[in-house]
Amino acid sequence: MDKKDTEELDLIKTALNNMKAATDQQLAWRKEAEECDSFVAGHQWEKEDLNRMKEAQKPAITYNRILPMVNAIVGNEIQNRQKMIFVPRHPTNEEAAGASDLATEAYSWVLAQCNGEYERTQAFRDMVIRGIGWIGTRMDYNDDIDGRLMVERVDGMEMHYDPDARKQNLEDAAWVARSRV
Repeated sequence: MDKKDTEELDLIKTALNNMKAATDQQLAWRKEAEECDSFVAGHQWEKEDLNRMKEAQKPAITYNRILPMVNAIVGNEIQNRQKMIFVPRHPTNEEAAGASDLATEAYSWVLAQCNGEYERTQAFRDMVIRGIGWIGTRMDYNDDIDGRLMVERVDGMEMHYDPDARKQNLEDAAWVARSRV
């Protein structure tokens, strides 16, 4: 085995150890996120309570007041959506101003092409319910041979991140990974 193979094996071991540490640390969040999803969906009874209600032949009536609140918050985000504008660091530089205008229009065009605003709203909804929402950006070559930029909501259950990250938006994360079957 040469040096390159050894380095690759060490990298794989490090990645697997990082994923295991992240999975262990984020297990409580994953359980709570599943519970929150169920709660918003109207499944708000514990199994033991449901069984007692069935034994007593009583109906398990649920008034779901969480879903309307989530919908109101998400609707507020939709109604007050902010347009992203790219601003040059030096506004007096005409070339930089032109480039920032081009970047603003390109970003708006990309979002329009892939229904990106809807995907961002779904990630915001995840954030409201679970506490964290994810967006992925990738190139898609299925419909366009030249490629098409896609902005998509990513299920948070597929995501793993550096357990040592403490800053908002995981700014200080040394790594972020996605695993899906």
